[in-house]
Amino acid sequence: MTKKFITGLGLSLAIFGFSTALPLVDGEISVGYMQQKPNGWLQYKGDTVDLKKDLGFDDENKGFVKAKLELPIPLIPNIYLQYIPMDFKGDRNTTFRFDGKTFTGNVHSEVTLDHYDIGLYYNVPMISAMTSNVFDAEVGLIVRVIDFEAKVSDGNKSSKTDFTAPIPMLYAGLTINPFDFLSIVGEAKGITYNDNYYYDFSGELRFKFINAVVFKPFISLGYKIERLRIDDIDNTYGDIRIEQPYVSFGINF
Repeated sequence: MTKKFITGLGLSLAIFGFSTALPLVDGEISVGYMQQKPNGWLQYKGDTVDLKKDLGFDDENKGFVKAKLELPIPLIPNIYLQYIPMDFKGDRNTTFRFDGKTFTGNVHSEVTLDHYDIGLYYNVPMISAMTSNVFDAEVGLIVRVIDFEAKVSDGNKSSKTDFTAPIPMLYAGLTINPFDFLSIVGEAKGITYNDNYYYDFSGELRFKFINAVVFKPFISLGYKIERLRIDDIDNTYGDIRIEQPYVSFGINF
């Protein structure tokens, strides 16, 4: 997990280095730390199991990295990148069926939901100019690659299911700048297909260092909510909700 995070951070820093070589390119890069609070259920060839009650999952703390690159060329879309690692572990003295097997006694479970966002977006024309930079809006398309894995073992038997799925999601962002030192930033990503859906909403207060000239640092306090509904993807079903308060530090350039 640490290796993946370092790789994501390295890619973001490479984008930052590329942007500094092109003086007309704007953007931002940030790293953060979030608490991930899981709720919901999961089913794979067996019983419906509750993430907290049956699997014993607790809150986890993870780092994340995000980068945006805004190009000055008309009709060329801007670039959005984000990496968020996510995994939960738990132990429970319980009994349930998973992958056609009955697990009983001290059952150890793990679920991984790492995701990688790669997207293209445009700034909505004229909004920033018409509002004297108070409002700025973005729309685009993001592909979120979900690296999913679920493992269960009770000491005598074990089972695992996993898949990697690219999920296209519509993206919209809104920034409100009521003061020079403060911005309110919101993002929405989502998709629905048949009985499957996935949405991701986040909002943050961004405190800016207004005396900065070239690179403008900021600190953000935010809250993210994700909900993933899985209906028969490789025999996997689930309804997972994850709430994520976070703090991040970054720079605009």
